[in-house]
Amino acid sequence: MLIASTFLACSQNHDELFLNKIINDFSRNSYYIVVKVGDENKKIDYLIDNDDLFYYLHQTKGYDKATYQKYLRPILLTNKPILISKADIVKFRFIKIIQNDNVLAQTSKGEDAFIKYFFNGKILKDGISIEQRNNISQILYNWQIATRIDDETGFLILSK
Repeated sequence: MLIASTFLACSQNHDELFLNKIINDFSRNSYYIVVKVGDENKKIDYLIDNDDLFYYLHQTKGYDKATYQKYLRPILLTNKPILISKADIVKFRFIKIIQNDNVLAQTSKGEDAFIKYFFNGKILKDGISIEQRNNISQILYNWQIATRIDDETGFLILSK
């Protein structure tokens, strides 16, 4: 557990190039981002499609794309939480990340071995549960490797 918490705590510092790639993608199946969401004094990691988070902030706060990016960039750079109500979490179908010990155990083998274990090339292997898939996306995000759902196949793919 100590390794897991250290990995997750230290890995949230992202560079500008990676952040630009993620927050400039407004396609239907845009890249996933990991955002801490404040919920009754608890901060929980959520996996959110960038375009879905933009849509949420556009609907609730009237943000345009430039305002959204200006708002989100420092949050992602510093790993600060944002406040989203439980009702909006459900309404906008944000994905709560539930730690999966099997996926987390693979992180100790390093980035290349982790990717080889879970992916065939850039496509997630068959037989991976949704919970595992979400954890894999979170870990790759922390390693500054973008993931998204392919709009043709519905498979998780990575962009390295």
